Amino acid sequence: DERARNILIKKYRPAAGIDPLSEWPEEAMEIHLRYDSDACRVRKFLREETDLTGMSLELLCAKASTVADRWLSQRLNDENEDGEPVSPGTVRRELIILKATVDHAMRTRRDLDIPINPFARDRLKWPSVNDMRDRRLTHSEWDKLLSHMEETPGEGKGGKGAVRESSTWIRDAVELLLETGMRRSSLLRLRWNDVDTANRTIFLKDVKNSRKPNSQKNIKIGMTSRAADIFERMRSEMKTIRLDDPIFTFRGDSVTNAFCRACARAEIEDFRLHDIRHETASRLVEAGWQQAQLMAQLGWSDPKS
Repeated sequence: DERARNILIKKYRPAAGIDPLSEWPEEAMEIHLRYDSDACRVRKFLREETDLTGMSLELLCAKASTVADRWLSQRLNDENEDGEPVSPGTVRRELIILKATVDHAMRTRRDLDIPINPFARDRLKWPSVNDMRDRRLTHSEWDKLLSHMEETPGEGKGGKGAVRESSTWIRDAVELLLETGMRRSSLLRLRWNDVDTANRTIFLKDVKNSRKPNSQKNIKIGMTSRAADIFERMRSEMKTIRLDDPIFTFRGDSVTNAFCRACARAEIEDFRLHDIRHETASRLVEAGWQQAQLMAQLGWSDPKS
């Protein structure tokens, strides 16, 4: 928790000019710790890679010539919880954590006399990532998927990160992903004062910056009339609303798990939650959007995206 909180301090203090630990209510801090992708990734890595994260920096750097190579070779041969090989993208994200940790130690712990960073790109051959996908969802498949975003007996009740799908809000979250093109993390960080249905705009904070992976940016995107209707209906269902309240209070894995169950019930194969963002982009291009408009809506900095 302490390491995850330190990530939030570093991330939000420059962007918002505040100290999250002292100025945020405790419930707001817990929400960000739960949903922030970087914090969750570090906590998952600490939980699963105990052999490596339990090693002292002195020992790590003393064996720099072998530790990093041995870990990388082993990690690329590991299997995930589904029994499939760990993807190169996952390994690269973990390498980013490791490299940043040692870089920080080299800057702040000069007494350790760390000669090199064993996880640096010029020392270790990072795996290349080729994760381009061309899976499209037809309009009939989308309608079928939404119709199956309802609870069936025994699902969505209890357990870590569980949520009642029958509340319809989890279905709303999935539909809003298509209507706006947002990432799951951006959607779940939304607060009521970020959404302006009158002017059809959404203010997204701390969006991933493809040009500067270690920084975030704030952007304003548009919303469709359907998205505005969803937000208005959700607002009307609330008894009381504070503008700084989060709109969604369930976890990201709850959305993903409900989505996967709905895909299984609808017999839709090889379609992931993040593919909805790609589907949005494809539909906007087909609707005649220009590249600059598309980049502004999706928050892309690199035209290659």
